Amino acid sequence: MDLRQMRYFVCLFEEGHVGRAARRLNIVQPALSMQLGNLEKEFGQKLFERTPGGLFPTTSGRALHELCVPILRDIDNAESRMASLRGQISGKIVVGLVGSVSRCALAPAILEFTAAHPAVDIVVSETYSRDLIEWVSSGQIELAAINRPRGHLGLPHEVILDEELCLIGNASSRLSLSPSLPFDALARHRLIIPSRQNSLRTLIDWHAQERGIDLSANLELDSFTSIIELVKSSDWLTIMPAIAVTREIREGVLRARRIESPHLVRQLLWLHHPRRPLSQAAIRFKQVITAHLVAAASAIADAISSHGPDRAT
Repeated sequence: MDLRQMRYFVCLFEEGHVGRAARRLNIVQPALSMQLGNLEKEFGQKLFERTPGGLFPTTSGRALHELCVPILRDIDNAESRMASLRGQISGKIVVGLVGSVSRCALAPAILEFTAAHPAVDIVVSETYSRDLIEWVSSGQIELAAINRPRGHLGLPHEVILDEELCLIGNASSRLSLSPSLPFDALARHRLIIPSRQNSLRTLIDWHAQERGIDLSANLELDSFTSIIELVKSSDWLTIMPAIAVTREIREGVLRARRIESPHLVRQLLWLHHPRRPLSQAAIRFKQVITAHLVAAASAIADAISSHGPDRAT
């Protein structure tokens, strides 16, 4: 199996369709099909099930993909590091982010990064922390911004910031006029909270159980965008990181109340594989996103503290 076959196979795996993969690779379909056939003959195993709807990886195909992705990433990193010796940052970075980071900092960070480093290709995935941890461990992604899990992490990590969680309502919501409210009082509100596969829900449930509170949700929903739209147009409230709604709070569309007794905070971390050093492109991208996150956290803390009940209630 040579490097070209490896890239062809990974592209077929990602696209799930010979035609789309051929267009992405800029080769003709028969040539790509022939390369796949040669690869299956070489390994003596079927790598994909062919169906009218596309290609579906077999167990062998999934295993080969898991082996190939880290190898290709290491090659891309080597090319990137050699290019950086000439003063140019290039290559490809594959990054994973939790939803609050993506919503708060991704767009401005990409605009800043691509303006400075146009030769870098970027792939970003947004999902739960537990999935990102698994993807970093298996080498599927190079770098991830996650919420610190409970227990031992077992991978190199770097603290980004402490992410404050607030009770969020729309501009006309009848939240208490005090600047904060105790955790115990949350049970009196009509809440949208994430499902149990979300690390934010794990944190909320842990505090509720510690205090013997039945914190039932009227609605469970994991999409930040959908939650925010519902809160903006209804009397529902939600608990989420304040940085995820920085723009809406500063514009007065949403209001935020700090939660106390206890103060709800979760820690954001950067995570990477212990045996695969970050490329220069990934290091720079991490720096850019971190700067935007820190600036947003500072801005939202000031907004909640200084705007008073009329803007941050």
